Amino acid sequence: MSLSLKNARPHAFGCPENDHSDRKTTMATEQTFQRHEVHSARNAVANTILDRHSTRAFCTGQKVPLNIIEECFGIAQHAPSSTNIQPWRVTLTSGASLKRLSAALVEAFQNGEELKLDAVPESYNRYRSELGHHVYGPNGYDIPRGDAEAMKKTLIGNFNFYNAPIVAVICIDKDLNKGDILSVGIYLQTLLLLLTEKGLGTQVSAAPTGYPDIIRQELGIDENLDILYIMSNSCEIPQGREYANENVNDDPPSASSLKAADATEVFDEEGKKHTFKSIYNRPDLPKRVLVVFVRHFYCCSCVNYTRWLAENATPEKLQKLDTAIIIVGHGDVKQIEMYRQETGWQYPIYTEPSEKIYSTLGMIKTWKDGPANNYMPHSYAYAAYWSIKLAIWRFMQGYPVFSSGAPNLQGGEFMFEGEGEDRVVTWCHRMRSSRDHTDTDEISEILGLNKV
Repeated sequence: MSLSLKNARPHAFGCPENDHSDRKTTMATEQTFQRHEVHSARNAVANTILDRHSTRAFCTGQKVPLNIIEECFGIAQHAPSSTNIQPWRVTLTSGASLKRLSAALVEAFQNGEELKLDAVPESYNRYRSELGHHVYGPNGYDIPRGDAEAMKKTLIGNFNFYNAPIVAVICIDKDLNKGDILSVGIYLQTLLLLLTEKGLGTQVSAAPTGYPDIIRQELGIDENLDILYIMSNSCEIPQGREYANENVNDDPPSASSLKAADATEVFDEEGKKHTFKSIYNRPDLPKRVLVVFVRHFYCCSCVNYTRWLAENATPEKLQKLDTAIIIVGHGDVKQIEMYRQETGWQYPIYTEPSEKIYSTLGMIKTWKDGPANNYMPHSYAYAAYWSIKLAIWRFMQGYPVFSSGAPNLQGGEFMFEGEGEDRVVTWCHRMRSSRDHTDTDEISEILGLNKV
């Protein structure tokens, strides 16, 4: 789908002068109230400006309602412009047309086709260098200096729009002047802030405009328009996750993958075998079942996460939400009892030591630690110390230490909804690092814990 937004001129609003001669007794109170409102609004605007940042990883398994996009673009039309000519021309694309555009741009970049971009003046290069170090250095994608192949692979994100499902191409008539380009900038900032206010991620990029002929051909953009920027938007993957394994996504598993996972055997606390499907699709279970795949049973991060769920997703709350939660690990069956004691978990725990179900459902192996979060604010050093201490203590109690599961295998969360054969995965998240379970604020919203 692609469409062009035509200018929709806003109405002019004016305030006639008021006669306050007979309102002296109430004026001070009203002025105070108005100042308070302006102050509150100013705080809200400031917070939105500070919250906005360039998103380099967009959710691929979660749709944004079209009415939210339409609302933001509609309000942005009220942005001021020189002589009110509204010089911006916007083409929105998604679906099949976006996939074709992305594929064509990526192919051109991989083939080494020259980008038609203006050079940055020498005096401004240091700003680019600082940004490059932040994005691609140790605190970002962590690309080794001089590794041209890894850098090229990472830069492809510019041309596939970081998997954004909605992209806007911002243009201006070639006959207009520099002042009108400023008006486009005001419009773009207005639009970015509106989208940010709705909780959406945004990314503005000039790199794809280096292939203007491809963009014109794929989207039917007129020759008399200059392509200035490309803006991607959708829900974003929280900062920190975008720097992990590029093969991970949050798409629900395919039918064939889920079928293979369903047949995989898991073990309960007593060592009894069950098929994976039977543990989330029993007739006595609620309509919603969240399956949480944890890392190894001595993982400090997963223990903290399970403790939080145990304390906040109480049986009373889950009953009201018609929801159940199941934990699946990949260590020795004998570890389940220890894990239950350590976390206070009241619900079923299973394990699948072969790790087959993890790989089948798209979970990965990585040594990445990831950023701190609500349930795991501690450092990597603390987590390692805690895990070793727990292992030693449990070893002294007779529990096996070296069969708790692969320490670099990551987990995730999968929400199953429906009844019988109609039960499917409606939402999922795969961990990109050892501290990357869906954070507490987000999982609370998904489960509905804040509503009961």
